[in-house]
Amino acid sequence: MTISPSEIYTIGSFKSENDCIEATIIFNETHPIFSGHFPGNPIVPGVVQVQIIKDLMEKKFEQNLILSQAKNIKFLSIISPVTHPQVEVSLRIQYLEDNSIQVHANIRSGENTFMKFSGIYVKSNESKSFAH
Repeated sequence: MTISPSEIYTIGSFKSENDCIEATIIFNETHPIFSGHFPGNPIVPGVVQVQIIKDLMEKKFEQNLILSQAKNIKFLSIISPVTHPQVEVSLRIQYLEDNSIQVHANIRSGENTFMKFSGIYVKSNESKSFAH
């Protein structure tokens, strides 16, 4: 079974200015992944959190990207789609000389930070360059 990220969550708001992205993610707490990922006490899997960052990057650049390096991933606390059906995501982008992009991201709700992430993305199609 292939699980589409669009069924697990939706992007509620999306703001991209300069080299920063601010977005709101809304979880579909009735999605079957949550009934299987710790039934009775569902949590958002780490791979879904990493996918959220990739989806936001692809939305900004309007092209498919590949995560080439996950330099630093820290899961600081769990995200329950029941108690935190909506989270905020902040990304800060740096353009590297080899035409890749480094991103520093965090997922939070209010003062509670759930995940911090640093990684490098490359284009999956060399026909487009990153606009900045």
